[in-house]
Amino acid sequence: MQFTDAYNNLISISDDNMEAMMYLRRKPNGTNYTMEELQDLLFAAGVKHGILNDVLQDIIDHGIYDQMVTVAKGKPAVDGEDGSFEMFFRTKLPTVPKVLEDGSVDYLNIDLFERVMKDQLIAKYHKSTGGAMGYTVKGGIVMPKKGKEKPALRGKGFHISEDLMEYYADADGKIEFANGQIRISNLFTVSGDLDHKVGNIEFDGDVEVRGAVRSGMRIISGGSVTIGGIVESAEISAKGDVIIRGGVVGNGECSITSVGDFFAKFVENANVHAEGKVTCNYLLNSNIVGLKGVDVSGHLSVILGGTTESLSFIEANSIGNESEILTRIKVGIDDAYTRKLSLLKRDMDKLNAEIDVFQRNLRVPGDNHEKIVTAMCMKVNDRLSCSKQIEALEELLEQSKNAYVKVKKDVFPRVSVRIDSAKTLMTTQRSMVTFRRSENIIAIYQN
Repeated sequence: MQFTDAYNNLISISDDNMEAMMYLRRKPNGTNYTMEELQDLLFAAGVKHGILNDVLQDIIDHGIYDQMVTVAKGKPAVDGEDGSFEMFFRTKLPTVPKVLEDGSVDYLNIDLFERVMKDQLIAKYHKSTGGAMGYTVKGGIVMPKKGKEKPALRGKGFHISEDLMEYYADADGKIEFANGQIRISNLFTVSGDLDHKVGNIEFDGDVEVRGAVRSGMRIISGGSVTIGGIVESAEISAKGDVIIRGGVVGNGECSITSVGDFFAKFVENANVHAEGKVTCNYLLNSNIVGLKGVDVSGHLSVILGGTTESLSFIEANSIGNESEILTRIKVGIDDAYTRKLSLLKRDMDKLNAEIDVFQRNLRVPGDNHEKIVTAMCMKVNDRLSCSKQIEALEELLEQSKNAYVKVKKDVFPRVSVRIDSAKTLMTTQRSMVTFRRSENIIAIYQN
């Protein structure tokens, strides 16, 4: 909107009425404008609020003419803030060990889970705010958007204060936050070593052994397992991750399986199978499977002896040594996976055919429909289970498409490298190379 007066002075107001600008012309008689005259000009144009009197005085003092000058500003509304939760525990934990300045890897300070104590304050809710009103230069009110309240946190293992503002843990345990839910689950803790005085552990939740796991002991966990010391000739099975801060000295009789990732300072003479990723400082005379990758990093970063396998990749500074100890490296698709996938798909076809027969029979009049429905439901459940297995297997096989072995320093003679069905045995020492499959052979590329 624009307004002009008898002297052809111009007041221009923005479309949102939040700013007014003045274009002032000289008076015919050469006299200066007064503050009252400029204010009256603004009032006549409908400008009532946010007038910048210091700017008007500057126009008068310095004779600012024939240019647009902002002389009034509205005040924007300040929108309210949504309600929010303040968490008193770490909701995300680092899953990659820190590389220290000397090149070693700090496996001692990987936090696999966050611990809470009974009655500990774990979360606090801050209510939404209403915001603050604003105004336009023409005196209009600008209403803010009010903040929205958030629903209460869901989950288990905690209670809420009477005013619904604070959340407290019901018991000691492991706390996790995901998808807007807090879950505090049981944590079985051994304060020292796990030995025959303590006995074997079979526990649905997470297990923490702050000391070592001695020879002959067994841990079966429905969650994750954390070991503070070393693991000797023991058996560990976990539905989650396994982290061993002190490393593994297996004497050829240690078996560790993990549905999640596996971390250890080192592994010697042991068998490890992880459906996730294996990360450690060195591997010695061990049989290692890390389906989603094997990352041997740190000061030593060597794989020597044994067999190391992955569907996706294996990386290390060195593989083998000058003594030419046989070391087997395998990445990519194993024939067993393709055979298993083929059998699962055949089972799926059979289940689909059987379910089709049941559905046709239900369309035929009779008094045995209840038995048909019961039998068909069992087959539908079997089909769902089969479908999930196929999906998981196809995901693993997808990871194998670009499988590789990367050596950052040296790979020595008598290192056997297999990618899918292609295989090569090193006869000379090579440095800084990557192995990939090319057609039906293994190609070696310089890093």
